[in-house]
Order: sequence, then C-alpha cells, then structure tokens
Amino acid sequence: MNNLDLKNPARLHPEYCVKYVDEKLYYNPGMPEVRKLVCAGVEEIVRKYDVDGIHIDDYFYPYSFSDDEFDDSKEYKMYGNNLSITQWRINNINQMVKEIYYTVKHARASCLFGISPYGIYEDALNWYYCDPIAWINEGYIDYLIPQIYFQCDESDKSFQEVAIWWNDRLNNAKVDLYIGHSLSKYITFDDNEIEKQLEFSRKLNNYKGSVFFDYRVLKENVEAIKNEIENSLLID
Repeated sequence: MNNLDLKNPARLHPEYCVKYVDEKLYYNPGMPEVRKLVCAGVEEIVRKYDVDGIHIDDYFYPYSFSDDEFDDSKEYKMYGNNLSITQWRINNINQMVKEIYYTVKHARASCLFGISPYGIYEDALNWYYCDPIAWINEGYIDYLIPQIYFQCDESDKSFQEVAIWWNDRLNNAKVDLYIGHSLSKYITFDDNEIEKQLEFSRKLNNYKGSVFFDYRVLKENVEAIKNEIENSLLID
C-alpha cells in the first residue's frame, strides 16, 4: 500500500481494498463506494477522450479457492440480504456491470460497452462470480467476447462446442457476439487451428467478428500467424 501514490484511491481509502492470498490488493465489489469509484473512472474516460467503447476483461473477483479467502465478511453482513455469499458476490458484479453500462450511455450514448468473460460459463460464474447470461438478458452490454481459447475437436471442451453454446445464448438478444481466439496458445495448437476456428465461426448465425489475444503474437508474426489469418480471410 505504501508504494502507491499518495493520491491513489486505494491509498486514500484503504477500507475499499482486500488483501488477497496472492499478496495483491483488490477493490471490494461488495462496497457501493467501490462501484461508484469505478463508474467515476469510466465516466471520465468517456467524457474526456474520443473512445469508441469501454471494455472489461475476464477478471472480477480474484480466482477463489474457497469462500473465506476473500475477506468481504463485513460487507456481506451489511449488504448480504440473506443471500448466500456466492449469490451475493454474483449480484455485486451484476450491479457493477449495470452501473457501468448506464454510466457509459449517460456520458455518450454512442459509446459501446462490452465484456470478455472466460469461455466456460459455469467456470466464469463459480471462479469469478460473473454471470454473462444475466448481462445479456438484462441488456447491460452491447457486445460479448467469450474467450474460447480451446482447440477444434478438443476432447474435453472443443472450440466448436463452446462457440455454439454462446451463439445459442444470443439468439434474439440485442447483444453482438464476437469470438475471442487465443494467439498466445498458437504455438501449442495443431496446424491451421486458427484458420479452422475462423471458418467455423463464420457459420454461426450471431457471429459479428473475431478478436485475438494477444496482440504481441500478431505483431511479431509468430509462426507466420498473419499468413494463416489472411488465408482464412480469403475464404468465401
């Protein structure tokens, strides 16, 4: 904490933070003051800078090994409303997403807001307490980029299986679907894996495009990944 700038919100309000088992500090989503702080930062970005959108990655609560490791017991007693601690944490994230969405739209209606959750819904819910299906159903996001970082025909959970699952969840929803592909795993993938993924994704009725992580692999053209993507783009 002492290494932070004196004006850092975490330094000014240490009560907003939880020190986790990884020795890092995390803002506590269970506190209304924290959600307000996040929204204030979002509003500043949207109003001051000509950004096209606000994007959140897949981290909300830190990965939880057990319910008692993230010490938000005080806030749970204050705001839990007889919910289980799991459901309360999920509700906290849902509320934060809702508040960010309305903050963005109030600041500039044309600005987009989207999230890139972990690819397996149940794991995202259980590990990070994030519920993308709730955001879709309630209309609190403009787009979704599930991180489908698996290979085609993978025995445990294949790219195709997961992509179809997300595509089906977005039927009749006013939320755009972009597929998240892993370039950081590219060197461990089978030959032409990304090309196969792109070809399959285009067949999904709700598919709007693809997003690649991470950019370094693309920039450095590791294992000629640019060529594979360009070849896929030439396929009718």
